Amino acid sequence: MKIGTKVKVKYNDAYDREYDRCAIAGRRLIGGHIGVITDKSNSHGSCYEVSYNDGQYIAWFEPDELTEIATPEMNINQVAMGCKPDPTNFKIVDLEHVGNCTIVCANYGGLTFGGDKLMVLRGVYEKHQLRVLDPHFLNEQHPVVARFQPTPEGFHMARIIANHISYPSHRDE
Repeated sequence: MKIGTKVKVKYNDAYDREYDRCAIAGRRLIGGHIGVITDKSNSHGSCYEVSYNDGQYIAWFEPDELTEIATPEMNINQVAMGCKPDPTNFKIVDLEHVGNCTIVCANYGGLTFGGDKLMVLRGVYEKHQLRVLDPHFLNEQHPVVARFQPTPEGFHMARIIANHISYPSHRDE
């Protein structure tokens, strides 16, 4: 299993001999719940660290204590943060192309600024292509490269960044 995988935990006390009392308490607490794999260790055979309740509880489990739960196009940041905002539940408020970038204002409901998130995406996207959009910075392959407050000033800064990414005046060596 990979880091970021959503799992159902089936606590097996037969493995308790492998853990200290504090770890056993965490294993018992998380057992029976759904969490996300946040780390892996191979020091004494494979075992996985599982985060539960937005990272409030963490414990280690053996592979046969975990059952993978299908979560299409989700990853550790989305699950561990409790999907706040939910990257599959949003409406595009505004979309603008600047060079080879896309500026998107998406509403995720609630949250600050009424749920609006203003993002600069590397690449040109149309509304129908954005079925999943996590506004967080996840990795180098994730299209979100900048975020701004969804204000007129934020849109102005987003256009400046998108222009710079699309037409850099020079590259750092």
